[in-house]
Amino acid sequence: MLLIVLVQLALFLVVSGFFAYESYREEQPRALKIGVALIFLEVILAAIVIFLPASRTPAVILLSSSFAMLALFSLPGKKNTRALKGAGGYVSDGHKRVDERDIIFARLRSLLPGTERYDNYYMASPEFKYADDRRRGMGGLIGSLGAIDGRYQPNTSMPLALGSIPQLLGPHASAAPIPGRERAELDPAKASK
Repeated sequence: MLLIVLVQLALFLVVSGFFAYESYREEQPRALKIGVALIFLEVILAAIVIFLPASRTPAVILLSSSFAMLALFSLPGKKNTRALKGAGGYVSDGHKRVDERDIIFARLRSLLPGTERYDNYYMASPEFKYADDRRRGMGGLIGSLGAIDGRYQPNTSMPLALGSIPQLLGPHASAAPIPGRERAELDPAKASK
C-alpha cells in the first residue's frame, strides 16, 4: 500500500514540477506559485503517509480518484470543425447587411426636416419617423445642453470646450505618413464592401 501511494505521489510531484517549470518559463508568477504550493503539499502528504500508516488507505483513494479525474479531463472531446477552420469556420453566409442610414445617430444628425433626403428616407422607412421626430423635438440625441441642471455654467462649458479642442489643435496636427514609410493604399470599393 505504501509503495502505491508513494508512486502516485511521485507522479503528482512530476506533474506539479513540470507545471511549475512551464509556469516559470512562461513568466507566469501566479501559476508558478500554485505549482510550488502543490509540490510542498505533495511533500507534506508523502511525509504524512510515511509516518502515519492509517492515512495510507484514504491517500490511495484520494490520489486514485485524482488520477481518474485527470485522465477524464485529459480525454479529447468531439472535434469542433468550425474552430479547426479558424475564423473562416464562423463566417456565416446568412448575414444581413446593415444600412448605416438606419442607425439613430446617422438619422438624427444627417436627415434635416424639410430636405429632400429627409423626405426620401422616411418615405422608404416610415417606421422610424414618429420616434425620430419626437426625439428631435426634445433636442436631439442628448437633449439640450444644460437642461438637467438649469444651465449651470461650469457643466455646460465642459462639453463645449471638448467640442472646440479639435478646431484649436487641428491646424497643429499632422496626418501625413511617417517619412520613409510606404503609404498604405486602400481601394475605396473594397473598404465600403
